[in-house]
Amino acid sequence: MKHATFIDEASFQGKLYQINYYPGAVPSDNFNDIIQGEVYLLNQAEVLLPLLDQYEEFGPGFVEPNEYLRQQQPVLLNNGRLITAWVYLYNHATEGLKLI
Repeated sequence: MKHATFIDEASFQGKLYQINYYPGAVPSDNFNDIIQGEVYLLNQAEVLLPLLDQYEEFGPGFVEPNEYLRQQQPVLLNNGRLITAWVYLYNHATEGLKLI
């Protein structure tokens, strides 16, 4: 937390599935599908993003296709401002997974 600054709570138009003991988010075209989360400004993003990628097992060196993809997505801050933020999206089929 010493390397990030909290910006605001936010929502993302998507669905959240129970993958294992952890969740996975996927985008949705349905305006009623909303995922709640938080947005942080990363200090030294060039250093921190590769560490977060390692945690999410995303990128070179991990089994293809990666379980998650890091993509920029529109998110709506609680203050009403729409911004673009990095989001880790689940990269496999969701058929048979529990919607949470």
